Amino acid sequence: MRTNKTILKVLRGDILIFIYDSAPARVKETSIISGYYEYYTTSDIKRSISYLAQSGYIRKKEVESPISNRCEAFYEITPEGMKVVERIKGDEGITIMEEKAE
Repeated sequence: MRTNKTILKVLRGDILIFIYDSAPARVKETSIISGYYEYYTTSDIKRSISYLAQSGYIRKKEVESPISNRCEAFYEITPEGMKVVERIKGDEGITIMEEKAE
């Protein structure tokens, strides 16, 4: 099943706000997925994260876990991403919901 483009735009906006609200801390990728998996597919969440990273709105940092010896992905918002959340800059692929931006 393919997810509606409008729904994906809202998901991207929600993820961007989630990371924005967590700044200056980085957000673990699994925390983002955990926050949205009941409403969206894991594939849609990962594609949305990828869109935000490729657009330069979030930055990915991989950190080796001291417990599992695996790399874990963390994300932080960039100045360009902050501009999108604060509505200084627009992006046709992202919808920032009115009540969430305040």
